[in-house]
Amino acid sequence: MPGDRAGKVLVHEGFHCQLHKRQNSRFRWRCWQKECRVPLVTNDFNLEAENPRIRILDHKDHMHDVEMRQINRAKVREDLKREDPTV
Repeated sequence: MPGDRAGKVLVHEGFHCQLHKRQNSRFRWRCWQKECRVPLVTNDFNLEAENPRIRILDHKDHMHDVEMRQINRAKVREDLKREDPTV
């Protein structure tokens, strides 16, 4: 899912994670909430693919509740951006 500021966002178990860096054929992500910043590590995959094969290699517990309301809101915004305005 694209982020609001052109960054990449991964949603895992109801939590937003921002792409932090690519390292040794892995992606390192971190929680988007500044108070949390819990790390998440995935395999290296094509960020532009429609349905990429993502393997979670390591993750920790977050220090806050699941963010389903924000996730649903982001999905609706993304769907609206994809719609053809002439329809």
